[in-house]
Amino acid sequence: MTIEFLLGLLGLIAVFMPVAASLVMGLLWLFGIELAEATIHRITATTFSISLAACLGILAAIVARPGASTIVTLAHWVVVPSYALEARFVFDLPAGVLMTLTALLCGLIGVFSAPYLHLDPGFRRFFVLLPLFAAGMMAIAAGDTLDLVYAGWEVVGIASALLIAYFNEREAPVRHGLRAFAVYRVCDVALLAAAVLMHHHAHDPSLGMGVRLEGGAGLTIALLLVFASMGKAAAFPFTGWLPRAMEGPTPSSAIFYGALSIHAGPFLLLRSWPLLAEHPIARGALIAIGVVTAIHATMVGRVQTDVKCLLGYASVTQAAVILVEIGLGWTGLALAHMTGHAILRTWQLLRAPSLLHDHHELVGLIGGGRPPRGTLWERMLPPRIQRWGYRIALERWFIDDLAANRLLASLTALFRGLDALDQRWVEAISGQRPEEVRR
Repeated sequence: MTIEFLLGLLGLIAVFMPVAASLVMGLLWLFGIELAEATIHRITATTFSISLAACLGILAAIVARPGASTIVTLAHWVVVPSYALEARFVFDLPAGVLMTLTALLCGLIGVFSAPYLHLDPGFRRFFVLLPLFAAGMMAIAAGDTLDLVYAGWEVVGIASALLIAYFNEREAPVRHGLRAFAVYRVCDVALLAAAVLMHHHAHDPSLGMGVRLEGGAGLTIALLLVFASMGKAAAFPFTGWLPRAMEGPTPSSAIFYGALSIHAGPFLLLRSWPLLAEHPIARGALIAIGVVTAIHATMVGRVQTDVKCLLGYASVTQAAVILVEIGLGWTGLALAHMTGHAILRTWQLLRAPSLLHDHHELVGLIGGGRPPRGTLWERMLPPRIQRWGYRIALERWFIDDLAANRLLASLTALFRGLDALDQRWVEAISGQRPEEVRR
């Protein structure tokens, strides 16, 4: 048995265990067969235990033979001259790291959530979406083509929006889930366009093929990938959806916006580094976006009064720093930073409900209240500037108002106008009203 065969076998086991778990539990739920909570818990624990063991085997094989990797083509969906749509996976060190993080943290969230959501009406829905999300992250981690990455990208986005709207008996979570999904869709168009252009110009959507592109095609694809990553990473100016995403249960907030989903964008760019390395303009844009996002998230995070929103903005800050590291070419540091930050932020968000208890315990240990917040450079600023900065941070740099009242309103008016135009065309061509045509 060669090490390449072993990597491929372990990789496919790790990828398809969450797919199988989500499919089985989802179909049983669809046909009205309600599994007991204990059974769902055992299925989830077994799924992620096997997946984690396979991922650790991948890392062990790579440690035993540094640089080892393998590409597995699972299926040829469409094959025509100059075009092929394939399910192709690559199992190497970056894939192994993100896959291990996914299996480990999703398994941890599954164990944590079983008692946390005990007897909750959405218990089964949560445990169908958790392995579905893990399957999407596995596809992003191990996808060798933009086609497969895009499929995983969409699965992660759908699972994210549905879990934000988990408490669907209230209006606010549903509205916030829809807003997050809208941001995802805007940025996902860029990823789809990048895949189409890769097929057209390189005749292969592999993430490493972009270096062969000449002229403006390579730069265009690189910029599209940068834009696509901004949605999942909550980069400026798409930061506003993330605090609203905290409407979901604490476990989903931890796994999505503290650990894995928020790192999907940086990981896509990490995979695309051979292409980014050829285009300084794209790298410069990435660094600028990262710097602005880090400043924005730091300022806004300091005025938050809710611990989950505070940790959410802290996650955005670190994701922005990772974007800067990738733009500077420090890919190894970015991968290590991503790993450490995911583990730390998961622990912090899972501990968030115990914050008051921890605070009172800390106050008792130090024998008094905590000193006032504020760094030295803040206290050096004139009071007027401090108040101005506080107001700007409190309003989140006014980007929410701009996005909701200007951009979205304009897009809504545009789409309504196009819908009215379409209805007039139907009436002119058929001589009937659109309602009559549908009947």
